[in-house]
Amino acid sequence: VQGANWTRMEEDFDELGYDAVSTKSFDTKSYYIPQTRMRGYLCAIKRTPSTTQEDVNVRQEWMDQVHALARPASATLEAFLLPPDDVRLIEG
Repeated sequence: VQGANWTRMEEDFDELGYDAVSTKSFDTKSYYIPQTRMRGYLCAIKRTPSTTQEDVNVRQEWMDQVHALARPASATLEAFLLPPDDVRLIEG
C-alpha cells in the first residue's frame, strides 16, 4: 500500500534485527501494465553475526534493479477498454 508509513515499517524491521529499505514510488503503468496502481515495497535483510556490508547492499541493489525495469506500457489504457456500445457490456 503506497500510503503506508514506510519509515515506521523500516524502523520496526530495524528493531527486529533487519536492515530494510522501502519505496512508495512504484506506479504500475511505469512497469508495462496499462493501469495506474501506486504501490510501495520493502526489502529487508536479516542481520546476523556473519552479515557483511555486501549483504546489506543487496537492499539497494534490489531497489536499483526494480527502478531499472521501468518502461511505459506499450499500449494506452484506452486500447484495452471496450467501446461503450459493445454487446458484452450491454448484456452485462
